[in-house]
Amino acid sequence: MPRAFRTPKSLEEENKTRAAIVPFLEECGFTEIRDERKSRSSSVEHTVRACDENGTPLVMGVRLCWRKRFGKSDEGYSAFQMLFKVKSGEPKDSIQPKLDRETKKGKTHWLAVNRDENGIREAILLPIGNVLPIWMRQREIYDRLVSERKLGSRKTNPALNGNSPALYVQDDRAPEAVEFRFNHREVRILVPLSAGQGATDDSFDDLPTIDFSSLGSDGAPRFQRVVSGVKRDPAVRRAVIHRAQGKCERCETHRSFSGFLDVHHILGAEKSDRVWNCVAVCPNCHRESHFSPDSDAINMALLQVSAKNR
Repeated sequence: MPRAFRTPKSLEEENKTRAAIVPFLEECGFTEIRDERKSRSSSVEHTVRACDENGTPLVMGVRLCWRKRFGKSDEGYSAFQMLFKVKSGEPKDSIQPKLDRETKKGKTHWLAVNRDENGIREAILLPIGNVLPIWMRQREIYDRLVSERKLGSRKTNPALNGNSPALYVQDDRAPEAVEFRFNHREVRILVPLSAGQGATDDSFDDLPTIDFSSLGSDGAPRFQRVVSGVKRDPAVRRAVIHRAQGKCERCETHRSFSGFLDVHHILGAEKSDRVWNCVAVCPNCHRESHFSPDSDAINMALLQVSAKNR
């Protein structure tokens, strides 16, 4: 007797993921959300209509990701299936008609969703018109990595996924294959608005100064202070913190609680408040990047880290 294609457990987990999407989008500031699902023989066509935090209307086709860890670590890879099967010839000739059908249905984006036991781990918004170029670039990178034997014993292209093309949204063994996440201007990593609350801002003013001539007092009077600063986009901070996944991008110290990492503007926030100019670092590394005698060398190295992680 043939094995069932889906198990009750996998269907249960799938339903949990789909049910978590609307609350997640609400946390990201989306409004007017409508969840639409159409059951087909062995699949579900899941569409979410909403306005983003800027009021832009979106029609998102949901793509659920599978995720695999490397051993017991949090590292691994995650991807979603783009097409059940390539009919014949070049895969792009089968993928493009599917994207065209999505566009005719009014869909503007694919929403790639990755969930773990704690809820939605990540959601990436991909414009329909950019999906095929992104996948083709990813396939090209994987082809090179396989030929250079940089994927271990892997001899086939992961993006081809046999005869069922897949788009990888995470791959810790080959981060350059998922470079589109951070250097493609129209791709968005969705992060709840609350994710950056209570975290330390990147400013010199957050560094305490201690007056050793007076070691404190009781009932100290209040006073007013005027502080100037550089305006920052909180979405940049959230994206950099999310990219780091709790690990300092310089010394790799890891903590699981939010607020551990600072976002350091390598060339200064006044020059550029962009993801490419930012790294997520622990408080120690942040202070070294500003005040160490080797701060210039540290920041040059951090620029390379930022470029690698884009």
